[in-house]
Amino acid sequence: MEVDFAESAFRHGYEPEDFFEMLNNQPLKLRSQRGLEGVRELYGRNGAGDYLHAAYRIISGSATVFHMRRMTTGERCIGDYNESFEAGWQDHSAPEKKRQLHRTR
Repeated sequence: MEVDFAESAFRHGYEPEDFFEMLNNQPLKLRSQRGLEGVRELYGRNGAGDYLHAAYRIISGSATVFHMRRMTTGERCIGDYNESFEAGWQDHSAPEKKRQLHRTR
């Protein structure tokens, strides 16, 4: 798939390499943006370890990245929680532990 970048994608100082590194570093989350046709969101980490959020639109088999920024504290908390859970942290009190993790950052 061909990937293009709108000028707005670079507003927060990230480069095309950051987007491709997010894809290569096993994204934390990939979802469609509800209500917007063909728009997808990607949550992941670049090669420098920054937690990033990217938004892109798919049209006719080609993707246009129009937004990349550092994740908010709340978004990053969910990413840390997902990584901890995947590493074997399977506990029925997980939602409470997520709140505790968020408060300690």
